[in-house]
Amino acid sequence: MNQKYRAGIYIRLSREDEKEEKNVDSESVKNQRNLLMNYIKEHDYFFYKEYVDDGYSGSNFDRPAFQALITDIENKKINMVIVKDLSRLGRNNIETNEYIERYFPKHSIRFIAILDDVDTEIDTYGNEMAPFKVFVNSYYNKETSKKIKTTLKNKKKGGLFTGWKAPYGYQKDPSNPYHLIIDKKVEPVVKKIFELAKNGNSSTKIASILSKRKIPNPSNYANLNQTSVNSWCPRTIDDMLTNQTYIGNLTQGRRKKIYGMKLEIRTKQEDWIIVHNTHEAIIDLKTFEAVQKVKQHITKKSTNNYLFSGFLICKECGHSLSIIKNKNRKQVYTSCNYYRKHSKLHVCTPHTMNYKQLESKILTTLNNLLITNIDKNKLIHKLQYLDHKHNSCCNLCKNLNQEKNKLIVLENQQDQLYLDFKQNLISLQQYIRLKKEIEEKNMIQQKIIQQLKDKIKKNKTTLEYEKIIDQYLSLKKMNKVFFSNLIDRIEIDKNKNVDIYFRFHI
Repeated sequence: MNQKYRAGIYIRLSREDEKEEKNVDSESVKNQRNLLMNYIKEHDYFFYKEYVDDGYSGSNFDRPAFQALITDIENKKINMVIVKDLSRLGRNNIETNEYIERYFPKHSIRFIAILDDVDTEIDTYGNEMAPFKVFVNSYYNKETSKKIKTTLKNKKKGGLFTGWKAPYGYQKDPSNPYHLIIDKKVEPVVKKIFELAKNGNSSTKIASILSKRKIPNPSNYANLNQTSVNSWCPRTIDDMLTNQTYIGNLTQGRRKKIYGMKLEIRTKQEDWIIVHNTHEAIIDLKTFEAVQKVKQHITKKSTNNYLFSGFLICKECGHSLSIIKNKNRKQVYTSCNYYRKHSKLHVCTPHTMNYKQLESKILTTLNNLLITNIDKNKLIHKLQYLDHKHNSCCNLCKNLNQEKNKLIVLENQQDQLYLDFKQNLISLQQYIRLKKEIEEKNMIQQKIIQQLKDKIKKNKTTLEYEKIIDQYLSLKKMNKVFFSNLIDRIEIDKNKNVDIYFRFHI
């Protein structure tokens, strides 16, 4: 036996390989092992150990067996690595070449890829072609990744849930894994979170309340957290409060993976994939919308719960006004934040004003304004009309969802038609004729979708002022929900004049 080399054989099988039926036999762990062991016997090398990563992608090298192989190299237990072909080592162009051209030579490792005729100890044609083959493998992996992402994106646009774990408050339907059903065990927790936010509590405050009550956070509840720590994160609360999944609109694509890395980044809100009315809602639409408006006027650093905190703006410099208690905590007053930070530069004035007097003045103004502008005789009729418009809007959203699904079906038909033509299943004449028919249907479908979007937008605009009246009359005590719907901002100048800017025209 050739004792000069202590060989480690590396075997990798990814889930993508398993899905490719034509490759199952050639790529299986068993067949890779047989090929590699026969090669060792033929060349009379000393076999030290096998390293198997079953079910791991070649796009990155964060694989347990491969890392064990690297550890044995560092400890000088092996000086030869043998794989079936270059794609088994990896499909990441940069990192794969880094191992072959730098790492292995630096550690005196003889690397062999049998089917690609690569052997770093001797001069072979395969060695010269290795960089090109590694690039091809990387390109193949990227193309496969794109196809998978496109398939998943189409499923998401079709209203199918594609995540491996349901959002907190939901679970996968046992009869249909693409559909969500309410998790009754934690449904009350979700409702409590939205109720606390609606009443003006910040995400930090809500997280603190849940942690003190020892309510299991989402990771602990799903048995994903291996530690005993059970604290809620404000960012988790923020994510929940902006997630339309809780009102029955499936929201996906909030994060995306970076190719070749175990890393996810948050996507912009306009890039989220939202499909309306796909499952039962936990939170009603009015509560959800009220929370979004309240959140606009609450900062994480806010420690008070005054009615107008977050609404007050300095007329002169445009910065926010804080509501502060003095040292003996008896008097509460306003103060310009910009002035407080740069008082020595005289960039603004203090804008100090007794907050209780200010609040009383604003409330009196608002009460007089509402009493003057609300006609009680017409109000009942308006609220009845509101219910009719709300139901109409919901039906339009459902119709829009159905029409979008039809458009996805047409797009899939167009893709399939091209594949049929490329595989000579249909003639060129048939392809041209059927393609034209699908394109005409596609144009009609897009017009229908745009018409529905226009109707929904018009309905929502009509509802806005009526919602404000409805909330005002139903509240026994005014709170931030009411003011968030009614007021955009309150400006105060250096002479203590107060201007209220509303979200609608008086």
